[in-house]
Amino acid sequence: MRVIEQIKSYDSVSILHRESSYIPKENKPQFKRLHTLLMNEFILREKEGNAVGLALNQLNSPYNGFIFRTNSGVLTVIFNARLVGVCGNTNQSKEGCLSVKKGKKTLSISRYNKVTIEYYDWKEDKMVLDTFKGKEAIIIQHELDHLNGISILKRKESQNEGIQSD
Repeated sequence: MRVIEQIKSYDSVSILHRESSYIPKENKPQFKRLHTLLMNEFILREKEGNAVGLALNQLNSPYNGFIFRTNSGVLTVIFNARLVGVCGNTNQSKEGCLSVKKGKKTLSISRYNKVTIEYYDWKEDKMVLDTFKGKEAIIIQHELDHLNGISILKRKESQNEGIQSD
């Protein structure tokens, strides 16, 4: 099991504070390697009860990819993801993060109920547009934040600033 990258400070130069890189579509061996890495690492952490999602930069990889388990129980790996749209109300929910004090700290974060993302399906060699709701949408927003260099600490701070400025 790999060590999960930890957030050490807000202004850290850690891989967790940088935007991740897209993987070139032609690099099928890279997709396969990273897919296997995400599957293996997630399964180990899920068995410990510590994970609902995992981004590549948490494993010290600079690439855009993450894994989560859908509501129907399917392990899903997403590469080269970008948020296309959000819809619905926002709700506060408690979120933990493996990169914050070994996953022990939870924060109340506001997330949209519905998100649409575009990502690359490397096995089918095509771009996919998909919409997720509820718990899946929350997990995806959390993982996309990771891939954009935004921790839950930063997300919470920005949401608090928004409340204070009103």
